[in-house]
Amino acid sequence: MRVSIKKAVVTLWALVVAGQSLLALTLVSVNREQRLSRERVTLTHERITRATALIGHLKDLETGQRGFLLTGRDYYLEPYSAALQVIRQDLDQLAALIEDFSLTQALRLRRIAELSEQKIAELDETIDLVQAGDQAAALAIVNSDRGKLIMDRIRDQTRYLIAWERARLRERDAQLAAVEQRALLLALGLMALNAALIGAFLLLMSRVVAGPITELERAMQRFRQTGQAARPKPAVHGITEVQALTTSFYAMCVTIGEQASGLVRANRSLEATVADRTRDLAKRNSDLAQRSQQLQQTLADTDAGIWSLDIPTSQVHGDATTQRLIGMAAGAEHLEHWRTIVHPDDQKELESAVQQALISQASLLTTAFRVVSDRGVRTLKLDAHLLHGDGMLTQVQGLIQDITDYALSRERLLRARERYQRLIENLGGQYLVFSEEPESGRLLYVSAGSESFFGCSLGSADPVDLTEAVDWRSGAAEQMRQVRRTLLEESASEETHEYAFAHPDSGERFVRVTSHLSRDDQAFPLIEGVIEDITSSKQEAQALQYVARHDGLTDLFNRAAISALLEQEFARARRYGRYLALLMLDLDHFKRINDGHGHPVGDAVLIRFAREVLRSIRATDQAGRYGGEEFLVLLPEAGPGEAERFAERIRAAIEAMVVRPEAEAIRVTVSVGYSVLSASVRSPEELLSQADQALYSAKATGRNRVCGWGTRSAGGARGGDGGPPLSG
Repeated sequence: MRVSIKKAVVTLWALVVAGQSLLALTLVSVNREQRLSRERVTLTHERITRATALIGHLKDLETGQRGFLLTGRDYYLEPYSAALQVIRQDLDQLAALIEDFSLTQALRLRRIAELSEQKIAELDETIDLVQAGDQAAALAIVNSDRGKLIMDRIRDQTRYLIAWERARLRERDAQLAAVEQRALLLALGLMALNAALIGAFLLLMSRVVAGPITELERAMQRFRQTGQAARPKPAVHGITEVQALTTSFYAMCVTIGEQASGLVRANRSLEATVADRTRDLAKRNSDLAQRSQQLQQTLADTDAGIWSLDIPTSQVHGDATTQRLIGMAAGAEHLEHWRTIVHPDDQKELESAVQQALISQASLLTTAFRVVSDRGVRTLKLDAHLLHGDGMLTQVQGLIQDITDYALSRERLLRARERYQRLIENLGGQYLVFSEEPESGRLLYVSAGSESFFGCSLGSADPVDLTEAVDWRSGAAEQMRQVRRTLLEESASEETHEYAFAHPDSGERFVRVTSHLSRDDQAFPLIEGVIEDITSSKQEAQALQYVARHDGLTDLFNRAAISALLEQEFARARRYGRYLALLMLDLDHFKRINDGHGHPVGDAVLIRFAREVLRSIRATDQAGRYGGEEFLVLLPEAGPGEAERFAERIRAAIEAMVVRPEAEAIRVTVSVGYSVLSASVRSPEELLSQADQALYSAKATGRNRVCGWGTRSAGGARGGDGGPPLSG
């Protein structure tokens, strides 16, 4: 009996331990398989993230290059260098993640790296050209389609790579779900097996131990009743063994309980992990679905379709957009259908491009051609990815896009540029067309002829500021900078101003500048305008203005001009409480000269008289012909004493003057009357009237003399001789 119990217990215990070990090994194996599946999913996500980030970093790189190209400022190179370093890291990390790529993905990644290097080389070339001073060449590269085509190819390759990775991601998600389901089923099966083994053990123990325990209880009862221990039966010797088995069974139950608790905790942890992973995968799948929807929307917005060509069968498959663009039936269409819709003038060029791609075994083909359909003649752009296997072309995939509007706009733009250039060339030397940066003022473009226009070259390799390159007059440079600020703030749509500048060869010249705010292809602000040479019209206007204000014979101010000056000086003197003297001059017996010698001689006397008057007064004084042989002289800041002194100087100069128009010498004299502004004078007319009365007194008292208003000879006491007039 004792041997059989031991064998039964050992056998059941071995089975339980074996079941626990199998459960543990199974969980370890399942956990390892789950970890590998999760790592594959994470790796796939990492490749998609890196491929998507590469496009954004290339855009950052291009933004830094455009900023430096348009402004020339070095701080744009800092984000450019940072983006370049990140792109290198993206390419290196994508290359490091290549271990489970297919051959197709490896080729796509290598093509993306090659195209990225081409794009970086193009951007570096434009930056080097700008730093070398050849901005025109840099702009020519930017305006070409080469950089845009490279970016389109990178986007296409990246789109194919991401699509393939998404397919792999869906497969791996399904694999992970299957592994997790299998792990749960195995764990439940092993737990059921362990429960069955424990049940069998308990059943055995109940049968084996129940008899000895009953016999033991009877012996104990007899002992209590009789007080003597009965001689135990041989079977009773099994009580010690039962106790040992009970203790062992209890220890086993404790161990099993602990392991079961650990298993429950592990199962709960596994369930939580699975739930977290499921939520994370659901979120990622949602993000991928959203991005896929955005991609589909982008394709729809750009009127682009996806197509593929199976080389062995020559069958073309395409989505709804492709079917609409090339007029193909739903499902598939034979390759010959393409030849029937291509415009006859473009067939040779398209076939040549395809043959060249096949001969060179290129992986990409980009071309544009026209098609004839029920929608009329349309222009399509074809981007194809050529897949080779064993040195043979097996399949072609790509995008097709309707670019009719773009092609027509580009053609109209080219024609407009040609007309614009011809217009500029036909403007001649009177006009210049320019464009400049609003903030820095550097000229981006100026039409030919600036050297003769301004006397300096503005179209040099190094952009110059128009306000600094030309010798502007009278604050014109600051006014031009203010115009830039006004246009940049969009406070005005157009500004037109006239400026004067000093030409190194022809002296002072005048221009009219009309400018407005515009924007280039990258939405950067520009100021564009036309500079017109208005020197001739300005000089003509100045000449007309001079003639309108001056006497044609003496070149002094005429009556209207000297009267206006009198009103201005009168107002200024009255406002600031200053002196103002007015002289009125009249040539004595001038009529005798005209009658005796003729008007030409009289004109010569007047001319000489005007010259002597100008020599006798200050630069701040003004002289004008008031009428016939009468003249006025304004003396600002001159009191009674200074007025009399200047009047006497003029009188003496005229008395000493000798005019010799012919053999005979002619002498003349002049009478001068003057008045000085005082508090009692209320108007310029009153001041003029006082000077006229003083002149009358000089004439009446013998001519060739000076009389002032307020003296006895002028009739009346002196007025205001003690000081300057009061303001008011």
